[in-house]
Amino acid sequence: MAMPRKTTRCLLPLLLPLAGCAHVSAPTVATGEMRAHELSIAVSPQTAWAAWHGGAGEEAAIYLQQLTSAGEPAGAAIKASSEGRAFAYEPDLVLTEDGQVAAWYQKNPFSNELSGWLAGLDVAVNRKWLVRLEKGEDWSRNPVVRLAEGRLRVAWIGQPSAATSALDPAIWYREF
Repeated sequence: MAMPRKTTRCLLPLLLPLAGCAHVSAPTVATGEMRAHELSIAVSPQTAWAAWHGGAGEEAAIYLQQLTSAGEPAGAAIKASSEGRAFAYEPDLVLTEDGQVAAWYQKNPFSNELSGWLAGLDVAVNRKWLVRLEKGEDWSRNPVVRLAEGRLRVAWIGQPSAATSALDPAIWYREF
């Protein structure tokens, strides 16, 4: 069955696969004040990467770090989110042939607006592209990303905002 190549809306409840997760210790950038929450991991026969939200002090950004074959951090963690002054949460991560794709959502600390993001990163975790996940006036949160049949598939929750008359959250889906 071919999946539609457009944004699709489904009312809750809808069961989605859980974000990539595993029983692995939360990685740290270095000794000090780094906090790490909401771990996601992506593995292939060649490599493994972890993503989490955290940071030093009040920061809440998305970090990625390569892991060794023993599951230990390899090298320094790299900040993947930098969309202005916002708090980034709940990363999801997949590996592609030429790098990683990370999804997360952010909360604007001044307006409380929620926005979902999808970023393509090369093997050195340099950003190649960035897409805001949105549909209409809904806020977007909790994105999950999968790679299937050579295409990126992403779903997220559309949370009604003050600018919409919708009462219930909805699931949105896109393919890239």
